Amino acid sequence: TLSLHDALPICLDVVGRAIDAVRLAERHSDAVTGARLRIELAGCARTAGVPLVGAAVLRPVLTSPNVQPAMRADALVQLTGCLTRSVDPGVLDGALAEADRLYDEDRQLDQDTRVVLRALLRSVASGEQRRRGDARAAVDAAREGAELLGGLSRPTADNGQAAALVALRLVHGLLDQGRVDEATVVAAAELRRPVRAPAAQAVGWLAVAMAIRAHLATGAANPALALLRDAARLGKRHRLSSLRAEALTLLSDAHERVGQLAEALDCLRTAQGVRLARARVVYSARTRLVGAFGETTSPEEFVRMLGIPAGRRSVAGRDQSRPTTTAARRPTPTGDVTMVLVDLTTARGDK
Repeated sequence: TLSLHDALPICLDVVGRAIDAVRLAERHSDAVTGARLRIELAGCARTAGVPLVGAAVLRPVLTSPNVQPAMRADALVQLTGCLTRSVDPGVLDGALAEADRLYDEDRQLDQDTRVVLRALLRSVASGEQRRRGDARAAVDAAREGAELLGGLSRPTADNGQAAALVALRLVHGLLDQGRVDEATVVAAAELRRPVRAPAAQAVGWLAVAMAIRAHLATGAANPALALLRDAARLGKRHRLSSLRAEALTLLSDAHERVGQLAEALDCLRTAQGVRLARARVVYSARTRLVGAFGETTSPEEFVRMLGIPAGRRSVAGRDQSRPTTTAARRPTPTGDVTMVLVDLTTARGDK
């Protein structure tokens, strides 16, 4: 996760216990644990479909004067994710630039940890640029992340998550630009690596992206089937229900295309069961989060917590104070089924 300290993220089905842990930490004045849990819970709120609740969860972290710079940066990244569809893009870019500065200047972190966090931030910036339809900026940001990771003194400092997220963002950006061959090379290098738990979600979505946007799009059914099976297995093994359900649904469609109707029906039934189970978990998590932290429909009160004026230079290396012209913006392909589902701004837990 972007609260990257080699910890696995909170799963939606333990949100209730995480909320109790926050209250306990705050009663015992354990500010660090309380802040870390709040950052994770904000990500859970986004996953549960209540991003403004996530912003409310972050309020004590971002208003405290005694928060470690890297932790404040984590909270800023989460807050930008919670507000991404609600506030001016320049404000979001400024917040991400501020988070990058905080990571870079936090000397409580070792050099490699700072590099990994800044690379993860580039994956976030890439996803945000792609959401706006700017594939070139998305590719630029992802390449910056890859270059940062290439400078690690200890390659093991990245537990696999940062490299997988950067590769995922880069592949989507390249595919948006029609650079299929380059995307295939990047994806193949990442998919060959052993998959560690923190990287499983990004690797699974990378497999889905290549199966749909590269292989099935050109009529290559067999490679697509293999990648979708791998993604479904990863989803099952690591309890990533949205990944598993989507991979199985697409696998059903791929089986149907080649006339394997029994397999198609089996995949579709399993996917529906996974979706129903996840819906129950999401509803429960949403109810607990709203009950604990309240509900709001206005993002304005949270913009002040960003404390960043519009027009700051973005981590993708562009001056965001200048509006992007319509001609420069390339809309994301409408057929990209992974556009929203692959929002890994914070790779929180899944059921």
